[in-house]
Amino acid sequence: LVATANVVSDIIKANPTAAPEAVAVAAKSITEEVIAKNPHYPKAGADSEDVIYVEISAEDTKNVVDQVEKDIAAGKPVDEIKPTVPTIPDAKPGKPVKPDPLPGGGTGATGGN
Repeated sequence: LVATANVVSDIIKANPTAAPEAVAVAAKSITEEVIAKNPHYPKAGADSEDVIYVEISAEDTKNVVDQVEKDIAAGKPVDEIKPTVPTIPDAKPGKPVKPDPLPGGGTGATGGN
């Protein structure tokens, strides 16, 4: 699920006007390749707590979406479209994100001032 969400985000960013069907087919195809290369995504391995990410170029996502859109325009059923996905780049180590502390040090959960 995490891989799919990340891929969909990359596709929409690179192809903001793509049809929802094209985004869905492209995301499925690219995600399958990401998972095939990184079976424990978003973890680095089965026994690892290290997080990884895969950066797929805008050009690559655009090419996959273009293939899908051409097939859709040609009348090919969506469930039969199998675009060629470029080689998935090697995963990179993720960087932990530390949230900014809340002003005043409170969590806001108690409603106090």
